[in-house]
Amino acid sequence: MPADRPIALTYTTPPTRNDHGEDVPGTPTLYNVWGTRRDGDSTYTFEVGGTRGSVVRRYRIRWFLEIANVAPSTLTFTDGTLDNAGDEITFTVTNKAEVTAQRRGQDLRRRWLDIEAIWSA
Repeated sequence: MPADRPIALTYTTPPTRNDHGEDVPGTPTLYNVWGTRRDGDSTYTFEVGGTRGSVVRRYRIRWFLEIANVAPSTLTFTDGTLDNAGDEITFTVTNKAEVTAQRRGQDLRRRWLDIEAIWSA
């Protein structure tokens, strides 16, 4: 399965508190990975005062431990998609699932992660 698109996947650790009780934002870690775009669609919802668009992206990437063991809500990614103003869109991951090839039994060398994300204007 060829992975044909570069995506920048960012994992952000959960926020913590310092000795004074102040919130300290999480630390982001960037992973540049290759993915296969599985499916995407655009939907437009009529809202009061205009139209709001949202874009859903689904990618399949190679399985790796650092991403497989974290909550989807701590992940975001960019894939080069631009909005109408010319700024790069950052997608928020809503779901991820591990996929294992069923050929040759449980061949753990053939594992992937399916990642689903959304962006709303």
